[in-house]
Amino acid sequence: MNFLRSLFDVESKPSKRLGGHTVTATAAKPANIRLSARMNTALNAQAKALHISKAALVRQALEEKLEDLFDLRLVEERSGEPTVSHSVFWKKIGLES
Repeated sequence: MNFLRSLFDVESKPSKRLGGHTVTATAAKPANIRLSARMNTALNAQAKALHISKAALVRQALEEKLEDLFDLRLVEERSGEPTVSHSVFWKKIGLES
C-alpha cells in the first residue's frame, strides 16, 4: 500500500461494506479503457453486487494488481539471497527447541 500511495498518490480507506478497502485517488486523473461487452457486463454485475461504482471496482482491482506486481518484483530482486527454513528460524528466535 505504501508503494502505491507514494508513487500514485492513492489512499485506501477501510470499508465494512466490502470487508476490504475502498480505494480513492486523491489526485485523480481520468483514464479511458475499452472493454468487451462480456467484460463490461461482468463488471456491471460485480459492481452492483458490491454496491460500489464500476470506477471504484476498477480502481480497487488495479491497485491490487499493481501491488502484486510490485511484490513479485521484490521477490525476483531478492531471489539470490540466502534463505532460512521455518524450523531454523523458530529455533534462532528461541520459540522452538
